[in-house]
Amino acid sequence: IALNQPHCGSKPEVASDLMPDHLQSFAFIPLCKHMADQHAFGVLILGSDDALRFKVDMGTHYLERIGELVGAALINNLFTLKL
Repeated sequence: IALNQPHCGSKPEVASDLMPDHLQSFAFIPLCKHMADQHAFGVLILGSDDALRFKVDMGTHYLERIGELVGAALINNLFTLKL
């Protein structure tokens, strides 16, 4: 699955074995240095037992910023460690 912007909603079928059953809604956030680059190197997954916490029609502006901040921090550390 290619993920170039945050996706919110219920658990996708491909991720059914990755998450506990009690979690009902999710935000999948691509990790990249800049969201405009669209070169994600990982994904941050937030889960909630509240089925309405992360909805398909919710705005993702702040989730995009979180992905950029976490992605930039990880990239800096990965290059420092030369992984």
